[in-house]
Amino acid sequence: MVEILFKPMNHEAELLVSLQKIDKEIETHLKRKELIPLQIKELEREIDDLKKELKDLSSKIKETEKEIKKIELDIKSKEEEIQNYLAKEHMVKSNEEYRALMDQIANAKREKESLEEKEIELLYQVDELRATLGKKEEENAHKEQEIRNKIKDIQNEFAHIDDKLAILRAQRENVVKKLPGELYSQYEKIRKTKGTAVAYVVDGSCSECNAVLPLQLVIKLRSTGEIGRCENCGRILVYVPEKDN
Repeated sequence: MVEILFKPMNHEAELLVSLQKIDKEIETHLKRKELIPLQIKELEREIDDLKKELKDLSSKIKETEKEIKKIELDIKSKEEEIQNYLAKEHMVKSNEEYRALMDQIANAKREKESLEEKEIELLYQVDELRATLGKKEEENAHKEQEIRNKIKDIQNEFAHIDDKLAILRAQRENVVKKLPGELYSQYEKIRKTKGTAVAYVVDGSCSECNAVLPLQLVIKLRSTGEIGRCENCGRILVYVPEKDN
């Protein structure tokens, strides 16, 4: 088998590869610049959710305490009702009236006991809610601080994106000046329609559209270091040994 000699990319190919690398970095930074405000809003929503969770727990405690106070008033009312019945005991004139009065007293006592049981149940609920609230306050304070640290880091990243873009655009301008005008026009036309203008030879195929390349073209690109074109997708082709595993 005849070994195909490899020749490094020529100057134009190197410039195109460099230009595409710069364009990809610019694209990445522009996307980050667009996404960061949305990411910050999402993190701020997470903080709002943490606060809402605590607020809902506090509201639940207040509602339960209000219900306990109402039950306490109902219990007091039942106690007064029972006392009123007992006060009438000496006024009863017949056995039938006495039995009716005893039934009223028994019913009032049962209702009072039911209210007391409900009060105890609600008191336990309040204790549990307060314990949960205390735990959540500590947990959520830690979570909120972590989120605020993330926001700070992201805001710091956002503040430096324009500086990075300015450097990359200056580098891009320097590369473009060295490229033949026609070649640069071809590059831009492909980039704007396909996103990626420069493709690599990988295992005899185009790295972007995966079309199998003519063997003669692969040999030419490898042995001369020149640029070519993929007949299938129209992208500019270059041969880089590191890409051709």
